[in-house]
Amino acid sequence: MGQFPLLLYRIHHILYTHNQ
Repeated sequence: MGQFPLLLYRIHHILYTHNQ
């Protein structure tokens, strides 16, 4: 319950930056 949210946040950030 520590790497799950971190991974999600990282994926979201990557997707967000890729969309820009």
